[in-house]
Amino acid sequence: MNSSQTVFAAAPSPFAGVEDYLTLMAEVSLTAKVTAKGGVLVFDRVSGDGTLFLNGRVVAQKKPGSAAQLQVPLPTGVRGVTLVLVLHVQPENRTRLPGLVFVETPA
Repeated sequence: MNSSQTVFAAAPSPFAGVEDYLTLMAEVSLTAKVTAKGGVLVFDRVSGDGTLFLNGRVVAQKKPGSAAQLQVPLPTGVRGVTLVLVLHVQPENRTRLPGLVFVETPA
């Protein structure tokens, strides 16, 4: 399956019942505070298994099982990053992002 369609939060997955890979990509502009001090990118909950890339490098992996949080330190001195989350979609597993995605910054 090859698709380039918008994914809406809390909507049913268009990939239900198939085994494939779902790639979610985002270009993220960082605030001046995050650029200066760094921060942590948080995927509050990820279900299924997958790999998270930050600027082309693997920075986190989620193993199959219950939903879990992924946290990735963001580099200082950059104004933007490219995130790619590749999820392995399997018919018997609920692969999804049911939680929030946000950036925590130091005080």
